[in-house]
Amino acid sequence: MPERDRIITGGCIAMLETLGLSGAAAAVYQAMLDRPGDAVADLAAELQLTAAQVHGCLDELATLLLVRASSEHPGQMRAVSPEVGLADMLARQEAELAARQAQLAASRAAVTRLVADRADTRAAHGERLLGMDAIQGRLEELGRRMTTECLGVHPGTGHRPEDLAAARGANAEALARGIVVKGL
Repeated sequence: MPERDRIITGGCIAMLETLGLSGAAAAVYQAMLDRPGDAVADLAAELQLTAAQVHGCLDELATLLLVRASSEHPGQMRAVSPEVGLADMLARQEAELAARQAQLAASRAAVTRLVADRADTRAAHGERLLGMDAIQGRLEELGRRMTTECLGVHPGTGHRPEDLAAARGANAEALARGIVVKGL
């Protein structure tokens, strides 16, 4: 095979792998397109695979509707043209992606409602934080919403080392976003 054709074949196989085919199945599909009359034994010899591996690849390709039973050669499979098979495969993947995006949008809406409901409850009834975990959690929420500056008043002279260590991560994240942090 000339070098130019090898590069084209390699590029096609890589493209098919991005669509979800294994490398071996992509190579079998490409070989079937290039040599439509080849039997399993011919494909196995050309691709340096076993007959069992080629059969496994044919099963994978059949699942993806990229091969069909041959009408001319009973017991053999034929490659579906890329114009039909790959276009259908892309359409299925696009539909799956659209469905996943719809699920994510619904999840985002549910999270937004949950956050809004919690904010309304806090505003109406005040907020009571019990324990360091609750305090740290609330500070994390507030830290994410900061846009320009954080001013803190820290009464008393002694802070526990673990409290100071816990604040460093949030402060570093805020500073990395360009937030000015000042403490008194």
